[in-house]
Amino acid sequence: MFKPDPLADKAGEIFFAKAAPRLEALLKKYEVSDPSELSPALQRQLLQSTVLETAAVNFPETNLEMVKHQFRSFLHSVFLSAMDRMMVSCRGQSDAFEMTRGIYAAVVLAGFGLPVAPFDLQATRILAKPSNDIDTVLDLFSRDKGAYVGYSTCEAPFYLLLTDCVGSMRHLVAADRRLSGVKKLFARSNKPLPPDPGESFVHGSAIIARQPGDTISTVALIDPRPTGGSVMLYAGWQVKGEPCGAPNEGHIPVPRQLLRAVVFDPTVSFSFWDTDGGPKLIN
Repeated sequence: MFKPDPLADKAGEIFFAKAAPRLEALLKKYEVSDPSELSPALQRQLLQSTVLETAAVNFPETNLEMVKHQFRSFLHSVFLSAMDRMMVSCRGQSDAFEMTRGIYAAVVLAGFGLPVAPFDLQATRILAKPSNDIDTVLDLFSRDKGAYVGYSTCEAPFYLLLTDCVGSMRHLVAADRRLSGVKKLFARSNKPLPPDPGESFVHGSAIIARQPGDTISTVALIDPRPTGGSVMLYAGWQVKGEPCGAPNEGHIPVPRQLLRAVVFDPTVSFSFWDTDGGPKLIN
């Protein structure tokens, strides 16, 4: 199951302490003292109302659409089992640019809010309109449960920066004009690039919020030399619903580094919803 997090546990305690009076009031309305006395459907309805109303009153900055989506997803019959599988699958290290595949990975990403769909790597195209509804995703992946999991870099409210060598990336961002978009993204939030780890080929990644009016393109600098490092920025934008600044009409397989980050730190998924904030180092 989920990795214990003392800070998250404490935050949960505070939240549920604030939610308890609201839940008691709703139960009193139905003349019961415990949710188990109600039908499963009514239990879910009351719990959702309690969570949303508590968040709205006590945490006004909360994205209620995100809370509603994730609450509904976490109660889905397949989400927790998919999460368990990904906790095991993502435990080991992988290539910095490895791509995500499989129905369980798709369920986890959709559950946290990222619209996904099967991606045909050979034809380099998405096979359906991406969705973050778990039932829809299950149906999309039913024909090929091992398909690559694709998403839209042009529609996502975030950019994803990947490298197989943090030291090389720091040099390239400073010296190569093709990575001027990366330099801009870090500079505008007054955040530094990831620190130099002092050794070669340390993988790194960052998730960075998109801002209105951005026109930053996808960039791939692949160095085949055994001594060189590579950098990829997954980006792009839309003009009247049409993708710009990205290959494959804006669709790519989800990098596995992003999946691993979400699995081991669910707060990374806030970037699937938020449209502000500075770069967040996720690996």
